[in-house]
Amino acid sequence: MASNFYNNGLLKLLNGSINYTSDNIALLVVDNTYTFDRTDEFVSDLTGEVSGSGYSRQSLANKTVTLNATTNTIVFDCDNVSYTAITTSSALSAGIVYDDTGVDSTSSLIGFFDMPETTTNASDVAIIVSPSGLFEVSNNIA
Repeated sequence: MASNFYNNGLLKLLNGSINYTSDNIALLVVDNTYTFDRTDEFVSDLTGEVSGSGYSRQSLANKTVTLNATTNTIVFDCDNVSYTAITTSSALSAGIVYDDTGVDSTSSLIGFFDMPETTTNASDVAIIVSPSGLFEVSNNIA
């Protein structure tokens, strides 16, 4: 599936109720039992979050929002996310970016991205953000 925005998350980014660069934007990881649904709104709507030693939700660092004038896109970017000595009960399958309020029922989902399914066994895992950014919004109106 690659990546996609959640409907309400994209709306909140565009209307300013989520500020990508100043809010606590975080990442959680799900296994392959989770099926992306663009109408999911809050972390509490999710199933399939992985669990285990070395795993925890991670705040994104060095977040930026920039214009790529060549492709007419707004690019949301951040640093890679790393886990040390992670052992989970199931394979890592996708990342979910959300606005972390500290309460799952009010933490808004922003975006979803597939990643190579990774089985862990006390190994280090790096989630590498694409050189072209984490997410982008196109300014190409059809």
